[in-house]
Amino acid sequence: MGVLAAFAEGTNAPFLICVDAINETPDRRQWRSWLPQLKVDLIGQPIKLLITCRDIFIEDALGAAAGDLPSFMHTGFAGREYDAAYAFAAFYKVGPPAEVIAQPEFANPLFLHLVCRAAANMRWDRIPSGQISLTKLITAILDGANGKAAELLDFDVRIENPVRDGAQALAKAMGQKGVRQLPLADAQTILAGVRPSQGASRSLLRAMEEADLVSVASDSGALLLRFAFERLGDVLIAQASTTGQDKATVCTRFLSGDLAALVATPDAVSKNAGLIQAYSILLPELYGIEIADLLRKSQANFEITILALGVLAWRNLDSFTSLAWVLHHRRFVDLITVFDRVLAIAAVPKHPLNAVWLDSRLRSYQQLDRDALWTSTLKQSWEQRGACYQFVGIARRQDLTHLSAQSAFLLGIALAWFTASADLLIRDEASEALTRLLVAQPISPQLLASFIRCDDDFIRERMLNSAYGAGLLKQDPTYWGQIADIIFDAFFASGMPPENALLRDLGRLIVEEGIAADTMASKPAPATVQPPYVSAWPLHFKFPDWADLENAHPELPPNLKLGNQLQPDFARYVVEPAARDFSLAATGLTLARLNQWIVEQILAIDYDGSSKFALTYDWELINEHGMERGVPNRHRRVSKKHQWIFLARLLGRLHDHVPRVSPSQTALQAVKLRTFDPTDLSDDLTAPLPGVRTSDFFLGAPIRPEASSYRDWAAKLFVSPNIQLVGEKWLLLAGRQFWRYQDEASRHYLIAPRNVEAMLVPDAEMAALETSFSRFLPRSEIPELHSVYQGELSGSAALRANPNEWSFDAKFGIHASAIVTSFDASETSTHSLWVPASDLVTHNMARWDGARSWTDSSGEVIAAQIGHGDDVALVFDKTRLLAYLTAKQSRIVWIVSEKRHASIASEQVAKNDRDQVWSWSGKSLTKLFAEQIGYIDEGMIIAPDDSVQQDR
Repeated sequence: MGVLAAFAEGTNAPFLICVDAINETPDRRQWRSWLPQLKVDLIGQPIKLLITCRDIFIEDALGAAAGDLPSFMHTGFAGREYDAAYAFAAFYKVGPPAEVIAQPEFANPLFLHLVCRAAANMRWDRIPSGQISLTKLITAILDGANGKAAELLDFDVRIENPVRDGAQALAKAMGQKGVRQLPLADAQTILAGVRPSQGASRSLLRAMEEADLVSVASDSGALLLRFAFERLGDVLIAQASTTGQDKATVCTRFLSGDLAALVATPDAVSKNAGLIQAYSILLPELYGIEIADLLRKSQANFEITILALGVLAWRNLDSFTSLAWVLHHRRFVDLITVFDRVLAIAAVPKHPLNAVWLDSRLRSYQQLDRDALWTSTLKQSWEQRGACYQFVGIARRQDLTHLSAQSAFLLGIALAWFTASADLLIRDEASEALTRLLVAQPISPQLLASFIRCDDDFIRERMLNSAYGAGLLKQDPTYWGQIADIIFDAFFASGMPPENALLRDLGRLIVEEGIAADTMASKPAPATVQPPYVSAWPLHFKFPDWADLENAHPELPPNLKLGNQLQPDFARYVVEPAARDFSLAATGLTLARLNQWIVEQILAIDYDGSSKFALTYDWELINEHGMERGVPNRHRRVSKKHQWIFLARLLGRLHDHVPRVSPSQTALQAVKLRTFDPTDLSDDLTAPLPGVRTSDFFLGAPIRPEASSYRDWAAKLFVSPNIQLVGEKWLLLAGRQFWRYQDEASRHYLIAPRNVEAMLVPDAEMAALETSFSRFLPRSEIPELHSVYQGELSGSAALRANPNEWSFDAKFGIHASAIVTSFDASETSTHSLWVPASDLVTHNMARWDGARSWTDSSGEVIAAQIGHGDDVALVFDKTRLLAYLTAKQSRIVWIVSEKRHASIASEQVAKNDRDQVWSWSGKSLTKLFAEQIGYIDEGMIIAPDDSVQQDR
């Protein structure tokens, strides 16, 4: 203990001793004496103890010693079922499941252990999930355990199966007594009747314990045996109770016999949930009976139905003779729970209730009713870490390449429907998940064909956005051709593209990429997908003005009243800026009428009509979260979803019929409506160039001042060079560092920002550039590109369509880099990306890696963004840059800005600024310009303060 304590004191942190699975100690009761002594030994020591024990063994292992221990329940792999299955499969050297897993059983480590061991013993290629019934899986588990038992008990597995016989005998006894556990002595007698014992160490009981099929625990001094995995025990008990009985007998037992007590009331159903689920699996397989149909008149039918839906994944796929029982309960609140349960098997191929069924059911609902129902379902599933949360997490985090094509397509259907959610967090995370899936699996054409004509623009927008983003990331000419033909036929072949400006833009960009790749079968001309487009005109209104509309619809939520004089934020900050691009007066339209038109379209699709589902959902959301600006952005009304949809349609019409303030006939139409970058997927902040750091270029970072005043600290800026522009292999293309000291108590502040920007200037323009220094210094801010996707910065169709908005052009030459700013409105993690000029990328035939590097055709990195936050640099291969400069007869020109400022509170007391311009064309650096500005408040001398803290 002394050594451990000394180590802990040296690290200034407690030493943690972990003892895992004390229940597996050969004589686990020894912990009753070990633990109290260990606790005494640790008193006053900088040492902590963590022990784990399966809950059923706590009493047996620790007894009274557990009384004063703080404890918590580990929920296994809940919410990470797929991750766990993947890890267990790797350990047992079997393939991971070919389907996406969302079954709660896979959260249980013991179940995973049993399944993987059975898969290994049975020589299955993969972990079974939704493609095998639970009864067959349990048979495989028992047969696998029987093979291990044969090694202990020395029998021939081809002839004997005492493990299966023993399990069935125990289950029969439990069923007859109506219990889940048996006295150990009774269990031993039962098992000895199956196979006589040859001593405790070679008994059937010991073999079944070692196979983790049964466990023994103490309850008030009595030793009791139970099945270690409860689901296995439930199925075996249900099987034992129906063996040899016909359909009529079993039905009578449930309706009026001994089994009726299990389902008599909701409380009884809750108490016997596991057993009822076992029967819901067995009855269809054995008798063609759906338990929910059989007990249709039961007062607990809804609870029974929900339990039956909870084990859909474990049903024999041939046992579904009718699906009517699934939707017997049609109340709004009931349907939320029903759809939540069905989601778990959405990605299981051939399952009659998979995503194909879900897709069909959702399409059958009126759109606004569906929006309220579906968003409520997804939010419940998300908050409870259910199938929606799991599917999105799996697609965002896991390797999806091993999925079967069928399961990948079904997962794609589910994710596409998740993007219909009015809840922005779910929509954005599902969108990212969908893009990752489309990159990993060749299902984009199939999914696009399924959703390109659906009635929900929210889905179509994100479906096309993800397909487009996947194309930018894959950079595969064949891919563009495959999806471009589908888009062209659906959107442009008729000459009447969708009104929705976002859909137009995305469809156009996909087809233009297909044309550029020369892989389309239809070979359209670019002009066929470019503006001008055709749409209906003029706008039609039902009400002469906003007052009449409001009088006719008094129940509208306040933040849907876009035409009010006190405009909601959407009218003021979204519609108004979008409308500024058009000369509305030329057509007699006003901003107020545009807002009224949007609301009228929402009312026209029955927003406050007969069912009022969407209206009720919106008011409940407002009552829960309010409607002020402090409400989290994710919580959006159903009507807010349709505000965005009809704004996109309105913009399409305005582009077609209203003169623009700044005419640009072929530009993209909905750039301002972009809110989610499908190519901003990388969370990888690891160094793209190991061994290359920002400190290699930003030398001599400012340190805490030791001089008598801060003015001396500020003056040190001019003492020595602080920035390395050209290194041995890498050259600094752009960079930014922001360093600060701060002491909140004394309100003393020091800041030292440093910025580096570069231009690529033709030799012919250098004289004019140098002459310009007498009038102005070129901007020292790296250009920031807004509303462009990170994957669009390498010669994409988007850059060709919007050359003025996303340009690298400078007054002299071009900017050597830019910053693609992140989309602030997104609910997912977003990142700004520092990018080299597209000319540099194109010249080197480089491609972006989807994260922070650019590589040539051989895979060698030629450019990379290193660092993060306030310490970032974009570096470029020096040899490659020199080759570019030589070919272009140009040179690189840097504008370097450095500052040191000191202040008390908000008053500046000392500063020194230095701006320099340097050029390079392969030889030595040449200084073209330098300017220094200093300022000292002589009346204020600040002594260093030891309490000042450094924040890099």
